[in-house]
Amino acid sequence: MVMNTKIIHRLFLITLIGAPIVLLAMILRSPSILISDESNFTHNIPLLGQYGISPKFLNSLFNQSPGPLYQFIYYPLKFIGIRPIREYRIINLLFLYGIVYLLYKFIKPEDTENAFLKSLLIFVIPVTWATGGLALTEIPTMFFVLCSLLALKFSLSETKHQLLLLSVSGVLLGISIIGRMQFLVIIPAAIYLLIQSKEVARRSIVVFLILSSILPLCLFITWKGFVPPHVQSVQSGMNLMYLLFSFGFTWFFILLIYPEWYKIPRLGFYLKILGALLLILFILNTIFFSVSFMPIKTLTRLFPASIQPYYEHYSSLLFPCIMLCLSVLHIITLLHHINYSKQNNWQVFLLISATLIAMTALKSSAQFSSRYPYQAFPLLLLFCAKDIKINFSLLIRSLLGVGIGVVSLLLFYRQ
Repeated sequence: MVMNTKIIHRLFLITLIGAPIVLLAMILRSPSILISDESNFTHNIPLLGQYGISPKFLNSLFNQSPGPLYQFIYYPLKFIGIRPIREYRIINLLFLYGIVYLLYKFIKPEDTENAFLKSLLIFVIPVTWATGGLALTEIPTMFFVLCSLLALKFSLSETKHQLLLLSVSGVLLGISIIGRMQFLVIIPAAIYLLIQSKEVARRSIVVFLILSSILPLCLFITWKGFVPPHVQSVQSGMNLMYLLFSFGFTWFFILLIYPEWYKIPRLGFYLKILGALLLILFILNTIFFSVSFMPIKTLTRLFPASIQPYYEHYSSLLFPCIMLCLSVLHIITLLHHINYSKQNNWQVFLLISATLIAMTALKSSAQFSSRYPYQAFPLLLLFCAKDIKINFSLLIRSLLGVGIGVVSLLLFYRQ
């Protein structure tokens, strides 16, 4: 049994240490053409050089919903000889490595055993490979969010430097928000956390609020909204189905790293009800509604051409039903854990923040992407890390997640 445990640990170590190395190798051999949303973001980089940091620049952002952080990061790189797009992908990967380090800094004090390996669990999530292997907006923004939250957490115990730490946290959070407006929801969650922490001075809370809000407020005033003018008409309105999809993907992310999170009282009863609901929803959707959704659509190309149309048709009708049922299960479980952790303000803050981030998919009315709920994953990993056990089951799930991630990124590169 001891030998088996050692073998499992070694295989787990090889899998997770090897993942970031494999991703680097894939980027180095990636095509030197713009893929997916890379085109939208990189085409707006010259606008910063043309107009500078000005309202003209902000209002000229074309076909881009996120704020200008992407341009602020990549525009200066041309002065040191870094050019798009493969080299941009490497810079993006460095931010991902930074996220791993920050996760380790969070996990280490609370979980001394296997803290570094647990921080690498981010590579088990398939979406990491697309967001890390392409020069998109999510990874740099998530990096700044974790920097902000690390300073925020330190401020709860370091009362001597509390004002400085909260000032740094507020500035970094503001920077992250101009990268992805979804992180705006962290501000009220953080304010609630600070108010609940009696050691935090009210003056420090006000400073945090002001510093975290200045940059987003400047964008909001300039754009007269949360997104650049060019995409405001496209991004207007809400889509309830996207909220369900977001919670469904959140369920999948947690299932890969810590399925025990869903072991709650009366789980068997809930599963029976949701199983019956899934069957009813699929029949109704197939006959009447035809609501369709296809996650990781690139995987369809793995099937023979004769099967692809049938697989895509029926699975696209089934997935919305699955997502709705998983969303219900996730919400029930979430409420259980918030109630169970109510004596730990930090843990509750992580859950509330992750939930609010996932909920912002409701406003992404133009389209849905698994990258939206993925932005909440680091907070969920921090919540679960101390309870995650390295065993054979986690090894298999890790291999599965990494395998799906590698295949999905390869299919992106071969578009």
